[in-house]
Amino acid sequence: MDQDEEPVITKAMIEDMEFQRDIERTLVSVAAEDLVAFIDSQYHQDFLMHQEGPNPFRKESSCVIS
Repeated sequence: MDQDEEPVITKAMIEDMEFQRDIERTLVSVAAEDLVAFIDSQYHQDFLMHQEGPNPFRKESSCVIS
C-alpha cells in the first residue's frame, strides 16, 4: 500500500466493529471463580473428585515390591 492510499473501511467492517464493541464479555477471572465455586459445590457428588472406599470385589494382590 502506498502512503497516498488510505485504507478502505466498508460498512460491513464498521457494523462488525460495532457488534464486537457491544458484546458483553465476562472476565476470565470471574469465570474461573465461578468454576471453582461450582467444583467445590459438586465435590461430594463427583466420584472423580474424591476417592471412594476400597472396592470389596477387587482381589487383593499377593505381590509385594520391595
